[in-house]
Amino acid sequence: PRDLRNLKGNHPLSGTVVANMSPALADELGVENFEDGVFILRIDGRGFASRLGLRVGDKILAVNRDDIDRTATLEGVLTNRVDSWTIAIKRGGKVMKLVVDR
Repeated sequence: PRDLRNLKGNHPLSGTVVANMSPALADELGVENFEDGVFILRIDGRGFASRLGLRVGDKILAVNRDDIDRTATLEGVLTNRVDSWTIAIKRGGKVMKLVVDR
């Protein structure tokens, strides 16, 4: 299931809406190449994620050392208290890492 999550809190993904990609959601969004995983569907223009340069359509691969395969996993990882965040995303076939200090 798509399991939409509106992420809020004191972390770099605050202000995003993410979902588990599914064939039905990919079809609904007009995504040609279906790929499992957690994708950003919306970004609050005033949120931290927007200032970091995250974009709608980015796939979240990992946060710190945790692989992200479902929205529930992502939300759980974001509750950890850490001094810095390392977020791996995939955009346009390329993998990028963002490092954010608290």
